[in-house]
Amino acid sequence: MPDGSLPTSVVRFTDTAGHVVGVGVLVGKREVLTCAHVVNLASGRDKLSGEQPREPVVVDFPGRTAVSAQVRQWLPPPPREGTPGQDVAGLELTEDAPADVTPAKLITTLPGPGHEVDVFGYPGKPARPDGAWVRAVVRRQVGNGYLQLDAKSALQVQPGYSGSPVWDPVTGRVVGLVATAGRTTPDSYAITADLLRLSWPRALDHRRRGDDKGLDRLNVVHLAGARFGGGDRDHLIEALHQDLDHLTRNEGLRPDLLVVAGDLTERGLRTEFEQAVAFLDGLAEAVELPRDRVVVVSCSEVIRARWTLSRSRRTACA
Repeated sequence: MPDGSLPTSVVRFTDTAGHVVGVGVLVGKREVLTCAHVVNLASGRDKLSGEQPREPVVVDFPGRTAVSAQVRQWLPPPPREGTPGQDVAGLELTEDAPADVTPAKLITTLPGPGHEVDVFGYPGKPARPDGAWVRAVVRRQVGNGYLQLDAKSALQVQPGYSGSPVWDPVTGRVVGLVATAGRTTPDSYAITADLLRLSWPRALDHRRRGDDKGLDRLNVVHLAGARFGGGDRDHLIEALHQDLDHLTRNEGLRPDLLVVAGDLTERGLRTEFEQAVAFLDGLAEAVELPRDRVVVVSCSEVIRARWTLSRSRRTACA
């Protein structure tokens, strides 16, 4: 993680004997994500049981408190290895999470092959009762859409990491949840952030949640005159994010498309272009826009687009 600490959003699940059976993550004031098979184990049921649990489940915030929760969304685990099954459980706490806990955010664009990620869990071999981190490398998505991760640290992802959020150390966002892990091999597989959004759209897909008008409305943010040559990138991201967050909270507007116009650099240096790319990546992630919804156009293209638009309007009025 960026600051080297355990995110407060990480939760754990124990069985009736007090043994940790998996991990989860808080993604809202009361919404928690984990794997369905983790909830089964915590409830004393068969690991692969397909029926949605009706009894409450205890969600433990390490070092803080435990809160009861109900299963609100249930995509059962596969009945056996190699068969269909998403293995996702969405839980709602019966009360708000502790005040000092910050919900995690799902990443918008999955990292590419070779990108390093962090996973926290409770391994059994060797036993780590306080948990342990594993550094892993992203490979690619496999046939069921899961993301393959290969451990590169002394420890490897194993049972005890099920349901654990996979953290991107660059953005601090959740790439996915660990669903399966080998006992003797370094590979593990995570349910991606995209699949998680599809599995529980009411809680996770902010663009569709409760906004019927959003289906026929396109919100475009036009960022003009951006140039990079100094060290103010982080300040710009923070300022723009605050403005866009204000629009979301007060006006209910979320950008669907980000259009960036200008030269982007002061002198055309490689380092300036690298700053520009990092800025656009950070801004897109902050407002939860996929990278293919960020468009960079030159000044001449902007003038041509405006001329075309104004001409089409004049034609329509004639």
